[in-house]
Amino acid sequence: MSMRTDCAVSTYALLELSLEEAVIRLIGEGWKAIEIMGEGPHQELLDWPEDRIAWLKRLGEEHGISWTVHAPITGCNPAASDGVARLEAERIVLRSLHIAEELGCSYIVLHPGELEPIPQEAETAAGRGWSLAEHGTWEWKASRTDQEEAIDPELDGEEPSEQNEGPRVALGLEESKEEVYAGRSLEAAAHRVAVFLRHIVKETHGSRVRIALENVPPYPNLVGVDTVFLERVLLLTDSPRVKIVFDAGHAHLTGEGNCLRSLERVLPDLEAVHLSDNYGQNDDHLALGTGTVPLEACVAMIIRSGFQGTWVLEMRNTADAHASAAWMERRRGISPFMAALQADSDARIPEGLS
Repeated sequence: MSMRTDCAVSTYALLELSLEEAVIRLIGEGWKAIEIMGEGPHQELLDWPEDRIAWLKRLGEEHGISWTVHAPITGCNPAASDGVARLEAERIVLRSLHIAEELGCSYIVLHPGELEPIPQEAETAAGRGWSLAEHGTWEWKASRTDQEEAIDPELDGEEPSEQNEGPRVALGLEESKEEVYAGRSLEAAAHRVAVFLRHIVKETHGSRVRIALENVPPYPNLVGVDTVFLERVLLLTDSPRVKIVFDAGHAHLTGEGNCLRSLERVLPDLEAVHLSDNYGQNDDHLALGTGTVPLEACVAMIIRSGFQGTWVLEMRNTADAHASAAWMERRRGISPFMAALQADSDARIPEGLS
């Protein structure tokens, strides 16, 4: 099997195996960059004793492997308002960062978390905070009272400005009282995630491992579906160690045109890219080029930006991962000039979504 040096592969492709079996198999198949998906059976990484972490580090050194770690999703909610849940998220993230430090990772991947279920107070929330503006976009219009309710003590004293007054998020949703309430909660959630991250950065002072927030699929109550939320968190956190992982498949699920629009917004803060394909309905993790995600335009736009980060393939099996690596080799072989031409012609954002 030829060496795969251009893309990383996620252990998501082998979740049916133990983590040890999965990494040994991926190395045997020629992969040189591996992202450990800390979910499902592979969440066992967080429970490994130090001698097993040391074994994994030696294995990587012997075979020239560069590692990254995707922090667990289940049980890790940086956006939680509940103190117990936040403490558990802190434990998970600190442990993930420790392991990443030992393995020589440059970053870990982290999902921002989720909101609590919408309570009855949604009935009184209409007209406050985030609301649906023209063209079905979310717009933050906070009164001073709302700002004070949203601000965590650690961020108190931060005055809203024209620059950070509020992002607009194209979601294409129909307005409802519940959605207005959920939108308003996004600002408070962004502050909670920012406070969480500031604490983590402080607790790991001196570490060079960065924390990359990933945009997530549009499932109920998840935050970070749109990259505008991630931008807001980065602005509030104000740390060079907090970056963004852009997942093209997740972005495609939010509606036509949103993938390219979202990608363009986060290019300056991009740490890594997660690539898979789907048909815009489910997070299928298909081989690249087999669905409707605008991958050609995405790759061209990223190449044009001068991106030097990690391309991670998230497929459900290694056959699709190898096919996707070959697909990427052909696309990444084009020059920046040709990438610019392709991005200009193929990646135009439809009117009304820019």
